[in-house]
Amino acid sequence: MPNVAYFSNQFASKNGHGIARYSHDLYQELIKFENSLDIIPVAAWSDRTKSDLTRLKQATGLELLSTGRRFTPLAWTFLKTPLLEQLLPKEISLVHALSLGYPIATKKPYVVTIHDLGPLTHPQYFNDKPPWIMEKSLRQAVRNAAAFICVSQTTADSLKNYVLKKYKQDISERIHIALEGVSESFFSPPKIAEPSHWKGFNPASDPYILAVGKISPRKNISVIIEAMEQLNNTIPHRLVIVGGNGWEFKSVKERAITAGIESKIDFLGYVTDDELHFLYSQASVFVYPSLFEGFGLTILEAMASGCPVITSNVSCLPEIAGDAAKLIDPKSIQEIAEVIKEVCLNSSVSEELKNKGELRAREFTWEKCAKEVSNVYKMVLDK
Repeated sequence: MPNVAYFSNQFASKNGHGIARYSHDLYQELIKFENSLDIIPVAAWSDRTKSDLTRLKQATGLELLSTGRRFTPLAWTFLKTPLLEQLLPKEISLVHALSLGYPIATKKPYVVTIHDLGPLTHPQYFNDKPPWIMEKSLRQAVRNAAAFICVSQTTADSLKNYVLKKYKQDISERIHIALEGVSESFFSPPKIAEPSHWKGFNPASDPYILAVGKISPRKNISVIIEAMEQLNNTIPHRLVIVGGNGWEFKSVKERAITAGIESKIDFLGYVTDDELHFLYSQASVFVYPSLFEGFGLTILEAMASGCPVITSNVSCLPEIAGDAAKLIDPKSIQEIAEVIKEVCLNSSVSEELKNKGELRAREFTWEKCAKEVSNVYKMVLDK
């Protein structure tokens, strides 16, 4: 049976968001139906506790590379050694990199998932990710990868156009699209009631607007603050913000204070998936005015949870949202305020978005994604 080295450092991370969630949800679906391949999760490091890591290894067969967190990227980027397949106990037939992080040293057939090329195409939004590392990884993939798996048509188009312009190569025939899925858990009632550690508001009784994302220019949370200032005396809603305190956090918080609305804003930081599901399910509306995304899974999770969605009319977000969300100009504070007001005060608009949202979210399943990925594996192995 062919063995697939399923490489993702995020798979072994204690943080369950973003690429970590993608790698786990896709893995769980792949092993449900794929009996002709052995999928072996691989990571260079883990920040989990020893007991948590042991449980993950026992449940998935995760292999941690002996080269570790520091040496692995340096050795692969500059020395192109040791080969990934030489570090694993089983014979490897195919390597799948779950993201475009740093170059991978391998002589086996190689598949890479592209979530976005943000650090290369929109560097102003990614100051925490040195673009040269991704550039070296992409250059290696363009040269060696047998296939690229893109999470949206928008990402596929961006990849094709960037490589054509940068490397004068047409990689269209190597590009495949496997749209992400929504976990079934988001369609069910939340597993938890209000967590006791949230202070300042009662999600079950106080109406609120929900925003999710690290507080950075790309997520564009600041425009929601501006919109809330305009709506301060028009709607009774609070603003709840979930996500890490990114590099715009200080200025966003200062803006809330200056506007005199800091008492109506709650910064919850990171939350668990169960807590996030609860917040989606209780919110009057989910506002996601991001300026750039590769897929935008959060808008589908909100839809699946029965929450109306307002999102940007740029990047991949219209592709993912379809007609099930209110699309806005993410730079127009006035438009955002008007649409928030409409959804919060007009129950028929809210109900229509909820109904359309659930139907739209059900179109995106991890089963479909896994079958597309499995087909790419087999196509590459059959060559």
